[in-house]
Amino acid sequence: MINSNKLIMKIYLYLMMLMLFLMFCKYYNHMLLYLLIMEMMVVVLSVMIIMFSIFKMFFFLFMVFAVCEGVLGLSLIVNMIYIYGEQSINLLSISYW
Repeated sequence: MINSNKLIMKIYLYLMMLMLFLMFCKYYNHMLLYLLIMEMMVVVLSVMIIMFSIFKMFFFLFMVFAVCEGVLGLSLIVNMIYIYGEQSINLLSISYW
């Protein structure tokens, strides 16, 4: 019974990651949606690490990188909205850089 519950949870987490990845590919126009989907992927990965990892200290290292990724993403969004006035990725092109 316990193994079947773990198997169900594993399947559920893998399907959730697949759905998030498909959403990540679909909503490529807006930076804020990109960031929210990436943060949900980080949450799902951290649950997977907690449940299926033997080395529990890896979770803390992963969370440090996840927080740094979130802060970097938010600062880039704020900077892009400040410079361009919108958070749409379609505004970006090579000529701006």
